[in-house]
Amino acid sequence: MLLATAIGSFSACQGDVEEWVNPDQSTSQPVTKAALVEKTVAMTEAGKFASFFQEGELETIQKLRVSGPLDASDIDAIRYQMPRLEVLDMKEVELIESDKTYGAEDHREHYKLKKGVITPKMLQCFSLLVTLVLPKDITEIEDYGIYGNKNLVSIEIPVTVKKVGAHVFKSCSSLQKVDLPNVETLGERVFESCGKLTKVTLSPDLQVIPDYAFQYCGSLADVPLPSSLVSIGVSAFRDCSSLVDVPLPSSLVSIGTGAFANCKSLTSVDMPNTVTTLENGTYQNCTNLKDVKLSDNLKRIGAENDHYSGSSFEGCQNLASIDIPASVSWINSFSFKNCVNLKTVTFHEGLQVIGGKSFQGCSSLVSVSIPKSVTSIGDESFEYCSSLNEMNLSQEGTPEINSSAFAYSGLSSITIPETVTSVGGGILNGCSRLTSIFWECNRDVPNIIDLNSTSCLLYLSHDVKCPSTWKNVIEPGGVAQTIVLKNEKRYLCPKAFTANKISYTREFTMKTIPGKAAGWQTIILPFSVQTITDKDGNRLAPFMAEGDGIWKRFWLRELQADGTYKDVTAIEANKPYLIAMPNAEEYASEYCISGNVTFEADNVSLGETPEIVPTDGGAYSMYGTYDWVTGTRKVYALNLDNWSDGSVYYEKGSVFVPSLRDVAPFECYLQNNNPSASTRGFIGIVGSHASTRAGHPLGSKPSVTDM
Repeated sequence: MLLATAIGSFSACQGDVEEWVNPDQSTSQPVTKAALVEKTVAMTEAGKFASFFQEGELETIQKLRVSGPLDASDIDAIRYQMPRLEVLDMKEVELIESDKTYGAEDHREHYKLKKGVITPKMLQCFSLLVTLVLPKDITEIEDYGIYGNKNLVSIEIPVTVKKVGAHVFKSCSSLQKVDLPNVETLGERVFESCGKLTKVTLSPDLQVIPDYAFQYCGSLADVPLPSSLVSIGVSAFRDCSSLVDVPLPSSLVSIGTGAFANCKSLTSVDMPNTVTTLENGTYQNCTNLKDVKLSDNLKRIGAENDHYSGSSFEGCQNLASIDIPASVSWINSFSFKNCVNLKTVTFHEGLQVIGGKSFQGCSSLVSVSIPKSVTSIGDESFEYCSSLNEMNLSQEGTPEINSSAFAYSGLSSITIPETVTSVGGGILNGCSRLTSIFWECNRDVPNIIDLNSTSCLLYLSHDVKCPSTWKNVIEPGGVAQTIVLKNEKRYLCPKAFTANKISYTREFTMKTIPGKAAGWQTIILPFSVQTITDKDGNRLAPFMAEGDGIWKRFWLRELQADGTYKDVTAIEANKPYLIAMPNAEEYASEYCISGNVTFEADNVSLGETPEIVPTDGGAYSMYGTYDWVTGTRKVYALNLDNWSDGSVYYEKGSVFVPSLRDVAPFECYLQNNNPSASTRGFIGIVGSHASTRAGHPLGSKPSVTDM
C-alpha cells in the first residue's frame, strides 16, 4: 500500500514559446520550448519519497512540488538522485527529526534534520536549480544551508524566519532578489559572491550586518539599511560596485574594516553623529566618492596604534575636500593616500596624531595648517603632495616630524617652529620648488634635505649645527659663509642677508659659428658678478671688459630699445643678458671655452628677490626668471636644439620661439609688447655687428665682431 500520492509523472503545462528561423526560409516561425518535466508528491509518511518514482524517473524530473513530512533520507534522494532539478517547491513540507542523516560534500559530511530549520548544507550545490520555495514554517537557516547554487535566480523565504546563518547564500551567483523582512540575525558571508543580486530587503529589527555579508555582490544597488542598525561588519559591502548611495541610519555606531572598500559607484557618505569608530580601509578605493561628512563624535580614523594599515579613504580619487571633526584624535596611516583630487583638508584642535603616509600622493592638496594639539606627524605623511605649497606648523605645538614627512611635495618655503621636539631625516627631500627653510628650532639640523643639490636657503634662528658639507646656510646674525646657486634650481630670497662668497655654475657646450647667430644662451643672476672662471680655473671676461692677463673672452649682450643687442662688459644683479662662449673649429683651442663656467662674487649683500624689471626692446621685452616659466604661445624661449620653421633651418641658440619649451631658473625669455597683436612665428637675434660680422676675416682668435 502506497503511503504517498504521486500526481502526474509529466507536466501537462504548456512550455514557453520562442521564435526560430528555418534556414531554408526567410520568415521566422514560432517554436515551443520543451516543457519542464514536472512532478507533485504529497507525502504522508517520512522516508518514502524515492518509492513514488519509477526506475530512472528521478533523474528526469525538472520541477518538483513536494508536501508533507520529509526526513533526512528523503533529502538525500532529492539532493543526489535528481540532477536535472530546476524548480523545487517545499512550501508545504514538514521537516522530521530522527536519527537518520543526509550527506553533504559528496557524503564526506553527515547531518541530522531539525524541525523548522534548514540545517547545514541541506540544500547546497544543486547544479541546475533556478527556483526554490522553502517550507512555510521554518524559523532558521543554518550555516551553508543553501550555499553554492550557482543557477539559483529566485528564492521564497517565509516570514517566520528569524535567523540566517553564515555562508547561507554564498556563491549563489545568479540570485537576484531576497526578502528577509523578519530576520533579526545574519551570519558572516551570508550573501558573499552573489554577483547578480540587485536588491535585498532587511528586517527593521536587524542590528548587525556581519562581516563579509555582501562582499563581491557587484550588482547590488538597493539595500536600505534598517533604522535599528548598530554595526556594519568587516568588508560587509566590499566590491559592491553598483552601490551609489547607502544612507546610514542614525542608530549606527561602528563601521568595520573595509566595509565599503572598492564600492566604485558610491558617491557620498553622510555619517551620523552616533558613529564613534571608523576602522581601516572602510571606504578604500571608492573611486567615485566625492562628498564625505564625518561624524562629529568620531574618535579616530582607522585603528589606533596600527601603523601599517589604515587606508580608510585611500584611493578615493574624486574626493575633493574633507573636514576632520574636532573629536578625532588619531588619523591612521594611509587614511587618505592617493586621493589625487583632494584639494582641502581641515584639521581642528584635538587632533594628536597624523599617521604615516596618511595623505601621501594627494597631488591636488594645496595648503595644510597643523593645529597645536598635534604631537606627531608620521613618516611620509604628506609625501608626493606635488601641489602642496603651504605647510603651516603651529608655533605653539610640540610635534615630532618623522622621516620624509613632506618629501617630494610642492613646498616653496617652510618654517620649523621652536616648539618642534624632534625631526626625522629627509623630511624635505625632493622638494624641487623649495627655496627657503626657516629653522627656528633650537636643535641641531639633521639631514632633512640634500641642500647642496638645490638653490634653497636655510635660515637659522639659533646657534645650532648643520651637516658639515652644507652650503647656503645663513647664520643667526644674517651672514652666510658660502652660497652656491645650482643651475635650473629655483631661487628666491625672502629675507636679506650677506654672503661672504656666492657662486653660480653653468655648463656651456653649444658651438658658435663665426659670422652667424648661433650658440647663444640667456642668463640672469641675483648678484653682480666679480670674477668668472672656466673649468680649469682660467679667468674669463666679456669682450671689451677691462682686465690684464685675461686672454679668454666671451660675448655678453643686452637688449636695446630698437630690438638689437649691444655689447656690455659686466653682469649686473637681476638684469637679463645674452651670453655665448667661443667654441668653433675656426678658433685656436686655447681661446675656446667649453664645459663648466663659474660666476662668483665676495662680500655680497643680497636683498629680498625683487620683481624682475624686463629690458625693453621695442616690439618685445626680455624677462629674466629665477623660477620655472611654462612654455606658452606668449613665452618666446631660445632654442637649445636645432630648429626649423618649415623652410629654414636654424642653429642651436639663434632664435626665440613661442611654446618651444619651459624656461629654467637663471634663464631669460622674450614677450611680445603688444598682447593683442598676432603671435610672431619666432624672433631672431640681431646683434650690434649685424652689418659687418659676415665679412669679418676669421683668424685663430675670436673677436667681438664675430657674432
